Amino acid sequence: MLPKDRFIPGLLSFLLAHITYIIAFSMALELTYTWPLIFPLAIIAMLYLTLLWPSLAEMKVPVLVYMSIIVVMAWISGERYFSLDNTASFYAFIGAVIFLFSDATLAFDRFKKQFHSAYAVIIVSYYLAQYFIAFSVI
Repeated sequence: MLPKDRFIPGLLSFLLAHITYIIAFSMALELTYTWPLIFPLAIIAMLYLTLLWPSLAEMKVPVLVYMSIIVVMAWISGERYFSLDNTASFYAFIGAVIFLFSDATLAFDRFKKQFHSAYAVIIVSYYLAQYFIAFSVI
């Protein structure tokens, strides 16, 4: 993982990537605000943030912003899948959900409690997420 002094620049670069994914996933899409999709994502994000909050110290605002953006990215990819109902949008949605898992694992390891296999879980899930998102445009 990145050393502590490179974490914020890394967070910012991934934040920009997620914003780019949001733009890409929302192209030619009419949002329907699918509550069965939004509600679980919001609840999971709030519970996870509650778990991490005491350990975040000066990272509270950056983590809150980042988490909000990645949850929006997962939601928009889900909206795209439920709206278009095709294989490509399904792959993008799966990739977004796996990306959410990868970043949640990274946050837990970085801010709450380090665990032995964290790096493997994070890197495998990150590349799997990127694979599915990339495969969605082929």
